[in-house]
Amino acid sequence: MLERICELEGDGSYLVEAITLATDSQNPVDLRELKAIDQRQMDLAISIEILGCAYRAEREGRTVATNEFTSAVVAESVLAIWRERPHQARLRRREHLGAFCDEIFSPGLNGSQAVIAALLLGKAGTRRKRRPRNAPVFLRYGSRFKGMLMGGYLLSLMEISLDRLDHRNFQEARDLVERESEN
Repeated sequence: MLERICELEGDGSYLVEAITLATDSQNPVDLRELKAIDQRQMDLAISIEILGCAYRAEREGRTVATNEFTSAVVAESVLAIWRERPHQARLRRREHLGAFCDEIFSPGLNGSQAVIAALLLGKAGTRRKRRPRNAPVFLRYGSRFKGMLMGGYLLSLMEISLDRLDHRNFQEARDLVERESEN
């Protein structure tokens, strides 16, 4: 068995990612697992935990609990709702933690914004599943677009901009999502 030991100065996390990508050809690393060690992912997990929820940046073999959000769900939700790119959220999932990662998890994204986006997309998806029989075919694909509109509506109801959605008004936002999602 061949082993490589590297001593790094300081944090060295930037180099860990580079070495892993460059040398791991036998056991390819999923981008989701690689991004789990990213400082933004760790900060987001703490921010979500403070809200009484959980964040899973890595894949695990168990089912997701009610108050738990995966990096894949958060990435898709944030891209669709707060970054206003529902088409790419739906059709380019494989790139969420790659090409779109910096945009999705940009500085300023906090746990409240991530959880509210996931809840909004969940509500929009539920509405999509309960559409009337005679609904147009395109409605099957509109839940991310609806979620984006719901996010804008939520912010206007709260009379705030996205950067002001945080832990201080999280419960109010969550209550509005529950109460107003049908509207």
